[in-house]
Amino acid sequence: MAITGQEIKNKITDLYKNYVGGFVEAEIKSLLTDIVVFIEGGTVSQYGKRKLLSGSVIDWAEGVDVYTKTITAPLIITDANLPSGDKTKLITVIISGAFTVTLPAYYVWKGGVADGISDKYVFDCINGSAGEKRVEYTIIPNA
Repeated sequence: MAITGQEIKNKITDLYKNYVGGFVEAEIKSLLTDIVVFIEGGTVSQYGKRKLLSGSVIDWAEGVDVYTKTITAPLIITDANLPSGDKTKLITVIISGAFTVTLPAYYVWKGGVADGISDKYVFDCINGSAGEKRVEYTIIPNA
């Protein structure tokens, strides 16, 4: 029985969900995404649903895997529709521009430093329940 790239991604996500945190984890996630793309015969830009982040709100229910954003001024990111409870979800945001990016207080930095040229922010929603919100993120510079 054939398995889809998304099924592979889901299985890999389940395997490393409890792996070490921080920069290493984000690099592994990025690499695994690229592997799934290769298996499917596509390119990274063709993987999953990719969309331009037109404002500053990440909508976790929109079904987007990768957002892109070019900034010409400081950016304050907010979000909507976080997955409830421990239903984790991974979203990548690629931001180009040498300006400050501000995230909600419940976003927990796990590693990496932005270089301001083109940075990949990997957001992993750990808990989206009201009062318990936690999104971990890593920055991969010059991505």
